[in-house]
Amino acid sequence: MGRAYDAVQRYIDAMKRKDREASLACFTDDCQYYYHVGTRPFDGKEFMQKRIDMLWDHQVRSRWRIVNWAEDDDKILFEGVDEYDQPNDITVAMPYMGIYQIKDDKIWRARDYFDMAGYMAMTQGEANPYLLHVAEIMGEKA
Repeated sequence: MGRAYDAVQRYIDAMKRKDREASLACFTDDCQYYYHVGTRPFDGKEFMQKRIDMLWDHQVRSRWRIVNWAEDDDKILFEGVDEYDQPNDITVAMPYMGIYQIKDDKIWRARDYFDMAGYMAMTQGEANPYLLHVAEIMGEKA
């Protein structure tokens, strides 16, 4: 694992701990984060704080993880599962892809790709159409 992986894993670990300061410290001041490509990005740390606060209201316990990745020192392309429990006892397990660019060992540019409609349905308790895919990328049987 290289510098790019380490930078992203530090962010994931801080988010799982719900440590806002550590989470924000993982980003450059001029960061740009596309939570979902196709929607407006979060520009800068002030907006990243709003994103973090928005997410934590919906996540009781996170099991967010990277499963497969390719990287060089300043870029990582990864496949993962964003899995968490909501306050209403619904579990969300969303597969996604991301590409993050690293500058000075911090996240500078980030773009996440996932199916927003499927994700929103899952947050409302609808059958998870991704369970087979999640099991597959995790190397498990569904």
